[in-house]
Amino acid sequence: MVKEVLNSPRVAKLPNAASQILGVYNLRGRIITLIDINQILGKTAAENVKTRMVLLIGDNVSVISFFVDNIHDFIEVDEDKITYNQSDQNKPASAYLLGNYIDEKLGNLTLIDAQRLLMLE
Repeated sequence: MVKEVLNSPRVAKLPNAASQILGVYNLRGRIITLIDINQILGKTAAENVKTRMVLLIGDNVSVISFFVDNIHDFIEVDEDKITYNQSDQNKPASAYLLGNYIDEKLGNLTLIDAQRLLMLE
């Protein structure tokens, strides 16, 4: 699902776009939308982040990118170990949350459903 990790591209702003849409950019001839993941999840951007990165996700049909504060690692998740917390249903971003996962190295992680993010309007 993760296609690529990029440094911050040159972004063209879109008039009248929703606040979470930062704009679009050209990546090897393809126009890609850039979204601020912090706004989607109802969080504020981390302070003192020197280099925010772009996470490009997609499948064979849709590609979208997200401005993220940092990327620690890429791991494979054992689906049997995902826990679903009903209390997360009240959070603004609950539509995009998949569940929680405990990784030996990274600790407690909140998983985001990339398929749902690809369907953003």
